[in-house]
Parts: sequence; structure tokens; C-alpha cells
Amino acid sequence: MNKKPVFVMSLIGAILGMVGSLFWMFMGTFFIGGMVDYDQPLDAPLTDRALQIGLTVAGIQTVIAITLFVIGLVKAIRANNFVQLKNTGTWLLVSGIILLFVNIFHLIPSILFIIAGSNAISQSSRYAAQEIQEPYETESI
Repeated sequence: MNKKPVFVMSLIGAILGMVGSLFWMFMGTFFIGGMVDYDQPLDAPLTDRALQIGLTVAGIQTVIAITLFVIGLVKAIRANNFVQLKNTGTWLLVSGIILLFVNIFHLIPSILFIIAGSNAISQSSRYAAQEIQEPYETESI
């Protein structure tokens, strides 16, 4: 059982995602604030209300995303046997899909989490099938 690709993909995805989340906290405020003030001219500054709404939405998205990245990273570190590897794969797969729905700008980390999760699930089922096929050794007394 080789869990190294699962850990590496989830580590890279978590690092990219956390850096991207902090970047989104700043850029998302203006992006969402601009969507709130869509009827203003291009050279007009954003209103305080629009920036407040943008900061609130971007802050909620950032907190959810960083929480999911930390959960995925912790789950990827703790996978020792095939049952935990299957659990890790499920967590990574669900986290990647939720991250896509929370914020589409986390596309690359989400894809890395989804690939790592599906890889972990396929490795755990392959490992379980190999364990079943091997005959059990019994000791004679």
C-alpha cells in the first residue's frame, strides 16, 4: 500500500488552497463588492455597503475553504491501513466537491483533492482485494 501520492497531492492542494484563500479574501471583497454595485459607472469607487457585503461573503468562503483544506490535510496524514485510506479518500473527495461549490476559484486545489480522494479509494479497494485473496497462515501446535 503506497499512500505517498495521496499525501503529496493533498499537501500541494492544501498549500495552494490556503494561499489562494488568503488571496481570495482580498480580491473577493472587491469582486463581490463590484457585483453588488453593478449599476455604478466603472470609474466610481465602491460604496461602503458593497465592500462590507463583499468582505462578509469572501470571509465566509475563506473560513469554509481553509477548514476543508486543514481537514483534508490532517486526514491524509493519518491514513495507515486500508480502512483509514478509504475514509481519507472519502473525506478528500467530498472536500474537493464542496470546495468547488463554495468557491470556483479554488479549482486547482479542488481537482487535486478529488484526484487524491479517488486514488485513495481505488488503492484501498485494491489493497482489500489483495488481502482477501492471500491465504491465511495458520500455526500448527
